[in-house]
Amino acid sequence: LGSDLLTSLRDKIYCLSDSIMDGEKRRSAFFFFENVFYNDLRDPKNVDYSQAIIQWQQNIDDNSGSSVESYKSKKMEETKWEDLLVRCGANYLYCHQGNCEHIVVINFIRFAIKSDKQNISEYPLHVFQNKVRTRKCKVCDIYPAKYVTYSGPFADE
Repeated sequence: LGSDLLTSLRDKIYCLSDSIMDGEKRRSAFFFFENVFYNDLRDPKNVDYSQAIIQWQQNIDDNSGSSVESYKSKKMEETKWEDLLVRCGANYLYCHQGNCEHIVVINFIRFAIKSDKQNISEYPLHVFQNKVRTRKCKVCDIYPAKYVTYSGPFADE
């Protein structure tokens, strides 16, 4: 819904990296729509990942004299869907956990009709979820692996 905050989408996205290692503690994330970073800064411990990128772009612009549109940064917890400028079908970026990146595509935007779900907590609608591939433990071959090693003396991969 247009009045929903962008954090409603962020909270609906499931990624396995949010639940492994220290994923529960690291809640920093951003969306990148049309040259604007929308950072999740609801928790005071969250990191604004976009600042390093914006600073890098400004340094390149200063050194090259180019006139590329500068990136901007906003808080996703203060941004409503109706405030966004997006293009249907365009690829956008969702990044969290420091380096876990996902492509976000907005397929269509329309007004709600009577046959739509009436419970506003169900929006934004979740229409696709990539299949999570869990590795089984190579010792017991039953339970999911807690750790995966590569190129070790006992690793077969």
